[in-house]
Amino acid sequence: MNVERVALPLANRLAREYQMQTESALSLFAHHPYEEQSYRERLKWLSTQTYDRNKLAEGLHNFNEAIGTHPEALKNIELLKQPDTYVVIGGQQAGVLTGPLYTINKAVHLIQTARKLSAELQTNVVPVFWIAGEDHDIDEIDHVYWTTDGDTRLRKERLRLRKKGRVSASKLALEEELCMQFLEAFFQEQPETAETQNVRELLMQTAKSSKTVAEWFARLMARLFGKHGLILVESSLPFVRELERPVFAQVIEKNEQMAQLLMKAKDRIAAAGYPLQLEVDEQQANLFLYEGEDRLLLSRHLDRFVNRRQSYSREQLLRLVEEQPERFSPNVVTRGLMQEHLFPTLAFIGGAGRDRLLGLLPRSV
Repeated sequence: MNVERVALPLANRLAREYQMQTESALSLFAHHPYEEQSYRERLKWLSTQTYDRNKLAEGLHNFNEAIGTHPEALKNIELLKQPDTYVVIGGQQAGVLTGPLYTINKAVHLIQTARKLSAELQTNVVPVFWIAGEDHDIDEIDHVYWTTDGDTRLRKERLRLRKKGRVSASKLALEEELCMQFLEAFFQEQPETAETQNVRELLMQTAKSSKTVAEWFARLMARLFGKHGLILVESSLPFVRELERPVFAQVIEKNEQMAQLLMKAKDRIAAAGYPLQLEVDEQQANLFLYEGEDRLLLSRHLDRFVNRRQSYSREQLLRLVEEQPERFSPNVVTRGLMQEHLFPTLAFIGGAGRDRLLGLLPRSV
């Protein structure tokens, strides 16, 4: 494959016009992303909300300490216990060797934006990176690309993973032998520099300490950005599921109303002249349910919730939420609701690491 470097505008017209601050794009959002007053309004609203800050901080501390992060990140986690601390949050899939470069761009932008807003608003704002460890499209995350032959050809190296069914990255075992083979093949193709040995040691040490693909990603991100105060959270952690329990219950109880809201949003975006951002229909339950190791999407048919293996009544799902919250997982729609429920979110970083998006989601289901 030949590679030519070109600068392209954002392919998503809504995102592009949002950055350009066109009236039609901004009308779809609750706040203006480039005005300080928007952040002050958001702060005022956040001050009226309640969060289980102590349980959140305890869970974050345990996870971040376990993956070997820097004391600066633990210091920021401690700040989250205070009612005047807020977050700038964003995230990405748990890609091999951190995945595409925009994953690094997002982390850098989270850190810079948190510092900037802290200074502007004279309050504590800390950066949080949400690891989408439950993504089960392993073919998207198991490889890395780099350029060769004078930056004109693209090389791809894939980490062999013994995946079965729809297992997620947070449950997919990282086998040391296969991982070392992958790293050896990768470094054979890289030019030797003054930093090559340090990079090799970092990758090998973190891989040997990790049981899953998602954990390897987390350990790498902690080593790279923990010293800058970046807090990491992984979507499938048990404490996250416990804190998300009331939102799961609300989504199940009000599933039809939520579907109606999504359909109205779909019509509003279309009426503004933009392509659809998500494929939505009235039968989507907007939740996944684990059946064994497989993460399966739920749909709603009449008064039943079904996946490819089982059928559940609403009452059965509500009992499962109460007894086994770890079996539930949000989809792309409800993930944002979980984020808003867990964290006092001042701003969300999306896209290619350039845009600050505020108020993208309804404040309640």
